[in-house]
Amino acid sequence: MEHAAHTGHSPSGETDSSPTVGSYNINFQVAGAPMAGAECELSFMVTEQRIGEPLEAFELLHDRLMHLIIVDETLSYFEHVHPAFTDGAFRITHAFPTAGRYKLWAEAKPQGAEPVLAAFRLNVGSGQAGPESRTESTPSAGYRVSLTPSSAPPRQSVELTFDVADLNGKAVTDLEPLMAAGGHCVIISADLRDFLHVHPIQDVDEKWRGGPQVKFLTSFQKPGSYQVWGQFQHRGTLITAGFALDVHETHRH
Repeated sequence: MEHAAHTGHSPSGETDSSPTVGSYNINFQVAGAPMAGAECELSFMVTEQRIGEPLEAFELLHDRLMHLIIVDETLSYFEHVHPAFTDGAFRITHAFPTAGRYKLWAEAKPQGAEPVLAAFRLNVGSGQAGPESRTESTPSAGYRVSLTPSSAPPRQSVELTFDVADLNGKAVTDLEPLMAAGGHCVIISADLRDFLHVHPIQDVDEKWRGGPQVKFLTSFQKPGSYQVWGQFQHRGTLITAGFALDVHETHRH
C-alpha cells in the first residue's frame, strides 16, 4: 500500500488500480495505447463502492472538480491539469512528451463526502518526438523562483517559502489567486510513493494581490529525496517551478 496525504484532509491510502478511498473507487482508462508526442484521452470515473454506479454530483475542490497531477518516473516532467466532467466521467486529452513510465494522481470530492485521491501508473510507448520535458529547477520563462529551506527534518512541521521575482530580480508583489489560493504546492518523493498537495498558510479572496513570498506548511513522514513544485499566477501567466528537497534526521552535538 502506498500512502498519500492532502494537507487539510485526512491521509488517504492509494494503490495503482481502481483505488478505494472510503466508500468510493476511482477507475482510470486510457483510449488505446499512449504513444509519446501523440494526444490520447484519459478518463476517470468515480463510483460508489457498494453500488458501482458512476457518481454525478461533485463539489469544487480548490476551485476545480478534479485535479490531475502527472509526472514521469524521473520527476523531471510535471503537469497539473483539470479534466472536465462529461457523460459520467472526468476526461482530458493529454500528450506525453517522451516514452517511459508515468504516474498520475487524480483527486475529486464527491458531494457531501471527503476528497478521494488515487494513483495510477501508465507506460507510454515510443512515438513521434514530443516537446522537451520541463527540467526540475527551471521556472516558467520570465520569472525567477526560489525555495527555502532546501532540506528539512522528518515528522516535524516545515514552513516552505517560495519567493517570486522577475528575470531582473525585482520582487513580484502582484501575484493573483490561482485556483482560489495564493499558490499551490505539490510534493512527490523520489520513489513516487509519497504525495502531498499543499495549500498556502494564508487564505485569500479573489481580489488578493500578493507576493513576493508565498508560504506553505507541511511535514514529511520519512527521510528521503523529494521534488517540490510551486505554482503561482501573475497577470494571467501560470508560473511553475520545481526544486529538489532533502529530508533527513538532524543530529545535535
